[in-house]
Amino acid sequence: MGTTELLARPAAGMSRRMAWLLLAGANALWGSAWPVAKVATAEIEPSLLAALRITLASLLFWAVWLWQRARQSQQPKEMPAAVPLSRSEIARMLVLGVFALGISYLLLYTGLGMTTSSDGSLMIIGEVIFTTLLAAWLAHEALDRRKIGGIILGSLGVVVLVLGGAAVQSGGGFGRIAGDLLILAGLFVQASYTILGAGMSRRSSPLTTMAIVYSGSLLIWLPLIGWHLAQGSLAMPSLAGVLSIIYLAAIPSVGCNLAWFSVLRSHGAGIGAVSLFIQPLVGALLGVLALGEPLTAALLGGGMLIFAALGLLIMQPREIVNA
Repeated sequence: MGTTELLARPAAGMSRRMAWLLLAGANALWGSAWPVAKVATAEIEPSLLAALRITLASLLFWAVWLWQRARQSQQPKEMPAAVPLSRSEIARMLVLGVFALGISYLLLYTGLGMTTSSDGSLMIIGEVIFTTLLAAWLAHEALDRRKIGGIILGSLGVVVLVLGGAAVQSGGGFGRIAGDLLILAGLFVQASYTILGAGMSRRSSPLTTMAIVYSGSLLIWLPLIGWHLAQGSLAMPSLAGVLSIIYLAAIPSVGCNLAWFSVLRSHGAGIGAVSLFIQPLVGALLGVLALGEPLTAALLGGGMLIFAALGLLIMQPREIVNA
């Protein structure tokens, strides 16, 4: 059964076993996005790769949205009428797209071009830490000892990962440090708009929300693609490059998000927390095993600290928006 079919059906019909399988699969595929994108940056400029991925994903979201509307029109008695969104709600979603999928991905992919996919995949702890801190500041959520311990361990893990990884790179590793910091900056932008955009629209379906949010990011991506066209630097990539773009758009961006939100609508945000461990684990393993990135003491030590921090920070989970 496809994820779009699950989204179109009543969420309550999903078994807990199916929910776990979907969450595990989605996080494994999200983890694979880092090494796939790293391979693609060998022939496609990182920001252009992000632009092509998100633009294609936006088109795919609207294609699925139109398909679902067509299904609903054929079964009007079984599907409740959609509640129209206000202009202010749509505007906020578009702004969310500019930041969460525009500015943040410029930072994330530029950083990925300078560091390793293993570092990038483990940096998800940065989004969890930033989200926790911003929730405490803006939403006045309590910071208990468990959360503080997780923040400290996660921060130490990032320091070990960044400095230790850079120490084994030739040329001082300053490029890798800069790449890791750019990824953290991108995750900070995403965390900011996860908090500020929480509960943005409880009336729209996840599919409608994602389609509008992705479209908002095109305010950044379409001018960037146009600039590359004007410069004559938008060359046709190899078959591997084309397949990478299609994979990143169709699977991590569209398929995984539809699966994730269909599960959360059925079983709540809590069930998604433990599955977050899969994402950095798969990404780091693929980076080492498939791309030949070095398995260093810093990667092992930093990774262990990061996984321990995840354990502390997601015991009472917060919904993390993945792109």
